[in-house]
Amino acid sequence: MHRPTVIVAAIALVLGGCGNSETHRNGARTFYESLDMSSPEAAVETLTDAFAADDFMTVWLMFDQLAQSRITTDINLLQYSRVIGPDAMDELRAWLSGETTFESLENLDQWYMFDQIMMIADRNDGFLIDLSGDVTITDTEPIADTVPSVRVAATVEGVDGDVVFVATAMTQDRWRIRRISVAEGDPVPLSIPSEDR
Repeated sequence: MHRPTVIVAAIALVLGGCGNSETHRNGARTFYESLDMSSPEAAVETLTDAFAADDFMTVWLMFDQLAQSRITTDINLLQYSRVIGPDAMDELRAWLSGETTFESLENLDQWYMFDQIMMIADRNDGFLIDLSGDVTITDTEPIADTVPSVRVAATVEGVDGDVVFVATAMTQDRWRIRRISVAEGDPVPLSIPSEDR
C-alpha cells in the first residue's frame, strides 16, 4: 500500500470512530449518561468499581450535587482533613505549595482537583474510607428526606463495620451518592467516626 493510501485509510478510520455512540455503554450519548445509576444499588456499585480502579473522575460524577458542593467547599476552605486522611497531608501540602499554579493545572474543573487529591491519598494510604476492596451490599431501606433517598449498607473488604451509602434521586431512574460513612460518621460525603480522625 502506498504511503498516501495509508494516510487516507488512517484518517478514515479515525473519522469513522468519531461520534460513535457505541463507545459508551448501551449507546449512551455521553460518558456521564453511560454510568449505571438505575437504582441505589447500581449507583453504589458504579461508584465503588470506579474507586477500585482509581477513576476518581467517575467517583466525582457519582456524587450528588450536595456532596459535590460540600467537597468543593472543603477544598476551597483548605479543610482537606474532611476529604483525605492525615497520612496524605505532607504530599498534598508539597503538591499545593510546590507544583500547583493556575497555569500548571491541566483542568480547572472541580472533578480534576478532587481526582488529584484522591490520587495523593491513594499513594499515601490516606483514604478516609478505602472502598477499593470487594463490596457486598447487605441491606437497603428508604429514608425520609426532601428528595427520594435510600440507605444502602454494605461490607467492604478491609473496612471494619458496615459502610453506609446514602443514595438520592432527582429522577426515578438516576441515583447518585450523597454520603458515605462508617458507623456514626459525620454527615459529609466521605466520612469516618470523628474519634478515628
